[in-house]
Amino acid sequence: MLLRYKKAVSVLFIAAQLCVLTPSYAGEKSNLLAGTVYEQVGVQENLDPFLLYSISLLESAGHSKSVNRGYIAPSPYAIRGPEGAFYPQSYAEAVKILNQQISKHGRRKLDIGLMQINGQHWLEAKHPESLFNPYNNVRLGAKILMHGLKDGADLELAIGRYHSPTDWRARIYGARVLAVYSNLRGFR
Repeated sequence: MLLRYKKAVSVLFIAAQLCVLTPSYAGEKSNLLAGTVYEQVGVQENLDPFLLYSISLLESAGHSKSVNRGYIAPSPYAIRGPEGAFYPQSYAEAVKILNQQISKHGRRKLDIGLMQINGQHWLEAKHPESLFNPYNNVRLGAKILMHGLKDGADLELAIGRYHSPTDWRARIYGARVLAVYSNLRGFR
């Protein structure tokens, strides 16, 4: 029970950090993500904010210095590539690392931001660094997710398409997202 409480407090703290003014979610109301970028994009794209947040946790979570030790949080500045994951603490540091990584590896091998948008999707954004903006990143991530959901596959596979077109990889990823989603929905 204490672990659930700690997780709920962590989610509330993270959600408050990413808070933006938005209307209430049109679906089931939840206070945990109310007013966050996940809620705003969820309403716009007709997606459950908890699903978007679940993907964000899996994609960009790292130990946050702003959250008590032992907790994880999605990182708006996360960068992942062939050299591993980077968790810059500022926008300026993130842009510097991103430019270095693009020079070394090109765009296609890099994922950036809360939803870890892969370089193949960066054409949607005028400048890759604009994907460090939580709203821009989650919105583009939602659009990518919707492509998988529109395929008509079962939910686990459809969600998994966000991560991989390969069925077995997509299934593993989809199951992980749904497990996080189920845990988060239990805190509402």
